[in-house]
Amino acid sequence: MNDKSLKPCACGESVEVMVNSAWEVFVMCPRCARKGKTIKPPFRKVSVDDFLTYLEDAKNEAADSWNKGDCTH
Repeated sequence: MNDKSLKPCACGESVEVMVNSAWEVFVMCPRCARKGKTIKPPFRKVSVDDFLTYLEDAKNEAADSWNKGDCTH
């Protein structure tokens, strides 16, 4: 999930929004492994539409957090 609105990492590399096997969404730099805030999924059964909404909202929240400088190395 590459997003042109994300600020580049401090190392100069373009970052990407990632989703791991636990469906957590975060921004990460592929070069230096700097990682943004992790957005966790709802722990309940949801419809497919609600899950897709979660993914879109989580992507936006993770991107906003990254752009504000909330990240770890």
